[in-house]
Formats: sequence, C-alpha cells, structure tokens
Amino acid sequence: MQPVENVIPRPEQVLEASGLPENHAVQHPSERVQKAIRDFITNGSAARYPGEQTRNLLESLGRYTGIPEKSIQLFNGLTSIFETIAEAFLKPGDTVLIAGPVEDNFRIYAESCGAKAAYCYGFSPFSSDPDGLLENVNKTTRMIFLANPGHPTGTVWSDDEIRHLLEHAPDTILVIDESYFEYYGHTSVGLIERYDNLIVTRTFSEALGLAGYPCAYALASARNIKEMNRHRGSRVPSDLVQVAAAAVLNDLEYVRRRVDQVQENMIFLSVRLRSLGISSRITPTDLLLVQTADPLKAVSFLRSIGVFAWNPGYLPQLENFIWMTIGDDEVSRRIVEAFERMPEQIYRLRPLLKARVTLHRPPEDQPEYDKANFYSGLEESR
Repeated sequence: MQPVENVIPRPEQVLEASGLPENHAVQHPSERVQKAIRDFITNGSAARYPGEQTRNLLESLGRYTGIPEKSIQLFNGLTSIFETIAEAFLKPGDTVLIAGPVEDNFRIYAESCGAKAAYCYGFSPFSSDPDGLLENVNKTTRMIFLANPGHPTGTVWSDDEIRHLLEHAPDTILVIDESYFEYYGHTSVGLIERYDNLIVTRTFSEALGLAGYPCAYALASARNIKEMNRHRGSRVPSDLVQVAAAAVLNDLEYVRRRVDQVQENMIFLSVRLRSLGISSRITPTDLLLVQTADPLKAVSFLRSIGVFAWNPGYLPQLENFIWMTIGDDEVSRRIVEAFERMPEQIYRLRPLLKARVTLHRPPEDQPEYDKANFYSGLEESR
C-alpha cells in the first residue's frame, strides 16, 4: 500500500498525465481538502458505509445550489453527464442545436446516439443569439446545448434569454453547461422548478480545483433525473472522490480567494499586454483570449518556452485568437515575459486599410442604393 501522501495527485502529476506544459493552471486542493482525503484513507474500509459519502455530498450540494436533493445527480465527470443525457433523451433522427463557438464534447455524444448536431453562431463569437437558435428549431429539434459562460469565448446568457428559449421551445430540452459558475457567479438553477425542459450541468474540475478527481453533477427536475438514472450505470464518482468534493464545498473561502486571484491576474495581464500593443479579452472564466497576427506561430513560440496556450482557430469566428489559462502570480509573470520575448510580427495585427472619409464627394463617387429598400431594412431592424 502506497503512503497516504502519494494518493493525492500533485499539480505536476496532473499535468504529466494530461500532456500539458508545466505552467498550465492546475489548482492543488486546499490543506483542508487534503486532510479530508488523508483521514478517509487512513480510516480504512471498515469505516466506509454504503451510500454514506453520497448522502453527505448530496446534502452539501443541496445547500450549495439551493436545489432539492431529488433534483441532483452525481457523475464521474462532465463527459459522463453528456453521454448519459444523450442516451436518455436522444434517438436517431433527432436534431441538437449547439450555440457556438464551443468545443465538440457534447456533439460527439449526441451523434453517437444517431442524432444530428447543428451549430448556431451569433453575430460575433462573444454575443448570445437566442432568436437565432429559435429560428432553427423545428419538429425534429429535441435539444439545445449552450455553455454559460461559454468556453472558450466567455459568452454569457441573461436570465431573460434563457427563459425566452425555455418558453418558446417547450418541447425541446435546454442543456446549460455551467462549468465556470464559480467564476461567473450567476446561474439558471432557479428556473429548474418552473421549467421541466431545463438541465444544468457543473463540474468540480475548474474553480473548485479537483482536476485530478473526476466529479460532476446534473441539476434537473426529478422526472428528468429519474430518466437519466436509467442510463447512468457505473458513471458514478468513487467514495474517495466524493469525500474530496464534499470537503471542497466545506472550504468555499479557499475557492473564493483562488477565483479572486485569477480575476486579478486577468486584469493585470490585460493591462500589461495592452502596453505591448496586444489586444486581449477578459472572460468570466479562467481563460484570457488574445488576438494575434499569427496564432499558430504564437502558440508554437509560447509552448516552446513552457507557456501553455491554445489555438481555437478551428472554431468559426476565432481565427485570430489564442487563449491561455490564467492561474497564480507566477504564471502571469511568465506569460508577460513570454510576450516580451516574442517577435513583434507574430502578435501585432496589421492595421486595416481604411478609405479616406470626407463629408463631400463628387456625385460619381457616391454609392448607389435603392432608397425604398434602404428604409424598409431600417424598419425591419427596429
């Protein structure tokens, strides 16, 4: 039997297993959480009663979310929730609308059940578009998926927009991934008791700092939870993981301090990068988006000197961005130093050539337009 200390994954062990560079912001559990893990292991199996850890964690989640325990279900990771939701509610011929840009996790499981996934993009990668989603809803649309806030864009959806979707597509299940709730601080779980077509998912792997302990949970009506349970199978977190998760919920002050640190470093980096002429976008997550002239070369340069960065250019509307996970002060310092060393032609966007604007132009230079259609378009936009 290995020593108790070796059972708790260190940040570098998590990174090694994931293949990420050493400065990727993987949080270490607090001392309080580590003590709970050590105590659980030291006590041995004789002190483990069937279902005890699950009851403790569900009670903690009930207090944390304000949702009845009958509307909460545990899973061994976010992907397990997505897989279970797809199996429980989708069938061949169904359509799933996904608010993009977003990564492919949910699409993969939807298509594995024979459903067709269709991406819906807003006017910009950072704007929500509920009307655009609803325009694509038809008799085959079984589900809408969105992340709030979005990953990696940080797009946020208001309560009014969420209610708009729920009420205008009552036969469609709306799945909202709130993995970054602790950073954003706003949630749609209060709508669950009113709308039976809403499912909210969350994970312990982001701000709650349990990346080495796969644990996530779904929040939905008791009827939808019951249906998901029919397909959940063995996708449940271990007792050890549940102990760690419950300990995190009993140490939220540590989580708040960590979130504050990330947000402060996000602002610090944005200001420092601006001084270099680099445009960045702060998101309500732990991701900072940076515009670069050559994203591929920027990511390659950053990774070559041990700074974790990712190129989301495969996602429509994000062709000139890279993103970085923001963590403690040391990570932020290394990011600044990396951009100071980066060749300017890699990150500096060339200014767009703009036509000279004048108040008076000769008639032959004036653009032609149909006045009737022009004013008709204005009326429609109103």
